[in-house]
Amino acid sequence: MTTSLPRRLAGYFVRGLVLTVPAALTIWFSWVAIRWVDGLLGVPFPGVGLLATLA
Repeated sequence: MTTSLPRRLAGYFVRGLVLTVPAALTIWFSWVAIRWVDGLLGVPFPGVGLLATLA
C-alpha cells in the first residue's frame, strides 16, 4: 500500500522541521550568548566574546 502525495509531503515537512528547528535555535542562542558576553567585556577585539563564552 502506498501513501498519498500530500501525506508524504507533510511527513517530509515535519521531518525537516524536526531537524531544522533545533539547529536554528542552537545557532541563535549561541549568537545571542556571544553578543551578550561581548557587551559585558567591552573589549573591541574580535573573537574575545566567543572565547569567553566557550571558557
